[in-house]
Amino acid sequence: MSEDNIQWKISLRKTHEEIVSSDSRWSMIRNETTPGATELFLSNIELLLSPCCHGASIIECFEKFLVECDRYAEKLARVRSIAEKQLETMRSNARKNKEPLT
Repeated sequence: MSEDNIQWKISLRKTHEEIVSSDSRWSMIRNETTPGATELFLSNIELLLSPCCHGASIIECFEKFLVECDRYAEKLARVRSIAEKQLETMRSNARKNKEPLT
């Protein structure tokens, strides 16, 4: 083969997609490194920051932290409920359309 002629081959093909809900609360990242080997990462923006706080004393910090934990638990329950409903809708649609549940 002549050195003037470069022949290319693909050593690695990686597909990366970022999908965001219209309200920007949900995000899904889809990676595919080999054909058919897909990995998805799902997150909700409201749950990315875990409870934390600051205060003038350790007692105040713990009191505020517990309040933040309660708020986080409420958010978590609400987001979980939304995710459950979405999953059931997707499963129901897949059954109606006789699609595999993958």
